[in-house]
Amino acid sequence: QGFTQQPFHSIAHYRTARVRPFVLRFVLRFVVLGGVLWNRMGAVGSGERLTWLRTPFFEESSCCHPNNDKTVDLAINIGMTPFNIFARLAAGVFSQPNMAEEQPKLGRFRDKFMVVCNRPECDEQWENSDPMWCGKASMSKNHRMLILKDLHWEWFNALTFGYVSGLKAGIALLKDAREAAHLWVSADGKVWPPLDRVGLFVQVYSHCSINAFHLHIVDLDNLGPTFEKMAYKNLRLEDAISVLEEEEKQGTVISTAS
Repeated sequence: QGFTQQPFHSIAHYRTARVRPFVLRFVLRFVVLGGVLWNRMGAVGSGERLTWLRTPFFEESSCCHPNNDKTVDLAINIGMTPFNIFARLAAGVFSQPNMAEEQPKLGRFRDKFMVVCNRPECDEQWENSDPMWCGKASMSKNHRMLILKDLHWEWFNALTFGYVSGLKAGIALLKDAREAAHLWVSADGKVWPPLDRVGLFVQVYSHCSINAFHLHIVDLDNLGPTFEKMAYKNLRLEDAISVLEEEEKQGTVISTAS
């Protein structure tokens, strides 16, 4: 649920984008199973649980791919049902006019990423510990999200990063996200603390409320109650990168690309 098949633009595209039902079943089976197991394990803590989930996911699903017609070409749904705010923002079908002037600060990453914000009332209530707001309000006084414009299913979550394009591409994208976030924060140094006091966090499926990649950029000098409330689901970006780098170091082959 939440994914739509991309349109076919040519016969060549059809041959490479054709969806093999058993491939899709394996992909969705382990994404869903991973989410169930993740919820049972509780707090994220470090990259160890991400490793624990990615290993069986890729070992099982990659063994079912022959050497051709292996690409599952699905995109995150940008329609109204299910409503995915980050996907709609990335696709340009929804906008945040107040964030337009923030995009040039991404520099060379502007075509790949976008900086978005919470609803105004969530930002305003960042210090509120009332149960009505705790877990809903922004995590800190300054809290933004970096989203990805590429809506291919491979990039919907750190759980599946590198599955189609390979580990090098997955690692490179996570590092680009880190650099883009730092570049954007540095462009507004009067508002944000030094980079060593800026937290970058991802939330691994199904510890995420929105199934589209979003990197939380958090002001660690001004944390609110929601940050503590969400601590169990926040995985440091550095830990996610380390997981993929360790997979590459061990020679893990997970790409479905021929």
